[in-house]
Amino acid sequence: MREASTPRHPAHQHVILRLILRLRPTRAAPLQARLAGAAALVLVAFVLRLAMEGVYNYPFLTFFPAVLAAALLFGRGPALLTAGLGAVLAFWFFVEPRYGAAFLQLDTLVVLVAYIAVSWLAAAVAEATFAAMEALDSANAELAAANQRLAEADARKATLLDDINHRFKNSLHAVTGLLDTDARRSGDPATRTALQAAAGRLHVLARMHERLHLRPDAAEANEAVDGADFLRVLCDDFRPTLTALRGTVLRVDAEGIPLEMSRAVSVGLIVNELVTNSMRHAFSDGRAGSISVVLRHLEGGRLRLEVSDDGVGVGPEAPGGGGTGTRVVQALARQLGGSIERQPLSRGTTVAVEFPEAAPSV
Repeated sequence: MREASTPRHPAHQHVILRLILRLRPTRAAPLQARLAGAAALVLVAFVLRLAMEGVYNYPFLTFFPAVLAAALLFGRGPALLTAGLGAVLAFWFFVEPRYGAAFLQLDTLVVLVAYIAVSWLAAAVAEATFAAMEALDSANAELAAANQRLAEADARKATLLDDINHRFKNSLHAVTGLLDTDARRSGDPATRTALQAAAGRLHVLARMHERLHLRPDAAEANEAVDGADFLRVLCDDFRPTLTALRGTVLRVDAEGIPLEMSRAVSVGLIVNELVTNSMRHAFSDGRAGSISVVLRHLEGGRLRLEVSDDGVGVGPEAPGGGGTGTRVVQALARQLGGSIERQPLSRGTTVAVEFPEAAPSV
């Protein structure tokens, strides 16, 4: 299941978002209350400016922070009211000549206009910042909700896939059991052999399905498996049969090649057919020997799968013959986009399948 991603932002952004969440109640207050709050900020700024008289004589020093605070706390309208009241008080009490005479001079009027313009710009910037951060907070909330929905959907999908895989595995085992029963009841040797072979193929398919699809880490549909581990585990299923062939050894020499699940199934079924055929025919006279399974890289992005034995031969079911096993291996090789090669040796036989490492494009 995929993990829900968490958006990452600088630390200061989180601080601003928390501040905005705390300021929402004041910005949502009735207009009269917000205007009264703006007037209170102007009064506080005026008192502070009076306290600084004789220390720092810039008339608007404390009114700019009041405008910014009003913009954040109450919105643009109250901020503009703060700027207007602050301009009147600053020019009346702190701009020379004082007590209103400054309004009669052109240069001081220019300063007044500049203060109002800067205050309006500061209020607009504060309002835009607040709106942007609110939009970001809303987007983060929507993203978190979407991630939660995605996680829940993934959990439902995983549960559904587990149920489907479980039912499919049980169905394969049920059909295998029916074929085994029919094989035991059949009086025709050829029919019995065919049913037993079909049951064996379904059994191997069920085992591979269980290993590939029901593993805890098999979360992604395109997940690849390690070819060496896969073949070693698959060949362990032949150990009980090998105990009946005294002195016969099954070896696996495979590179750790990643195989997509669908291609791993085809590779596994090919190995099952060829190893089973070797066990049935190559050592039918009771001799001891060995069977080897090899998987390795070739140049040009191709893979080579070999199943070899040093017995009397693999019999008519090998590629080149006309049996059902031959047709199964040929069909699986075509699914892989590969070709089959049979190499009779002085002792035994090697059957090789070469195929591209990547699945052929459709």
